[in-house]
Amino acid sequence: MTTHIEAIRRRTGSALLARPQDYEVGCIMISQPVFFARDDWVTEHADWHLRIQGGKTIDVSRGDGQRIFAECLEHTARLRPKRELLVDELQRYGAPQTVQPRLGHGTVRIAVTSAYGACAVSGEHSLPALEAAHVRPYADGGTHALPNGLLLRADIHRLYDAGYVTVTPDYRFRVSHDIADDFRRRPRIRALRRPRHHRAARSARPARSIAPRLALG
Repeated sequence: MTTHIEAIRRRTGSALLARPQDYEVGCIMISQPVFFARDDWVTEHADWHLRIQGGKTIDVSRGDGQRIFAECLEHTARLRPKRELLVDELQRYGAPQTVQPRLGHGTVRIAVTSAYGACAVSGEHSLPALEAAHVRPYADGGTHALPNGLLLRADIHRLYDAGYVTVTPDYRFRVSHDIADDFRRRPRIRALRRPRHHRAARSARPARSIAPRLALG
């Protein structure tokens, strides 16, 4: 991908060639946008063309840019009485929702944390960063039981639930090819940390299969 980016920059004579390592793709997030009715639309800039794809900027301190900015502010001021700004605490949140909690999860989290003592993959032992994961998903019939539990760091837990990593019955942690580059300095297959009470926790541990679109090495 970096080769393609550099080729495009060379072909277009981009000034960004001076920053060959700048490959970040970012975005601008707009908070509380205002949409005008068709009758309030502002006439576009005189230099604005339909075929502009990106990189065009407008100086709002003078000329047509200043006019557009002033008209936008004027139209927004007229709309403000009709639409209060989100300053009230109650308006910062949506409508309340009813959540159906999974019973017993708190108890099994304590048991799994006690059995492992640290993340089974990374060895992280800071409790706020650890979560009890289900080897077999609860939604697929997995139980709230220690043999079906695995203590993982929160970010690894997210990858596990999304199918990017998995564990095998012989306590092996495996990483998908899709994120192999993120583990290039670490083994993609490694032994898991065993629970302290391994004999009590030992039972058939079905491996969670990685999604079909992911391939394991």
